[in-house]
Amino acid sequence: MKIRAPYLLAAFFLVAVEVFIAAFVHDGFVRPYLGDTIATILVYVVLMVFPAVTSNWAIMGALVVSFLVEWMQFIHMLEYVGMENNKMAVLFFGSAASWEDVVAYSIGGVMVYLFTQKETLKKLI
Repeated sequence: MKIRAPYLLAAFFLVAVEVFIAAFVHDGFVRPYLGDTIATILVYVVLMVFPAVTSNWAIMGALVVSFLVEWMQFIHMLEYVGMENNKMAVLFFGSAASWEDVVAYSIGGVMVYLFTQKETLKKLI
């Protein structure tokens, strides 16, 4: 199976950025908001690794995954499955749902959309 190598490289880079943020950034903006925005972009990039996936489907898929993670936080899924003390699970899924996270995910989706739609981007410039 062929893959889109540039997207794979971008995915590795974004994973490294997210790990850096999670490990070393403990502020009130970058970690909670920029990290969530980048997370949606990361899911988009991972989906775009596969040639059969179109940009619009990847954007929708990234938003669905992001919103699903937030919903899992809202219903306390990690507690339900007994993983609330698993540091990796809490790091990946988070521990508290908030509308601000949903906004950050949405901003990530809008950013990807704007940068992948050449006509839209030209109008903005």
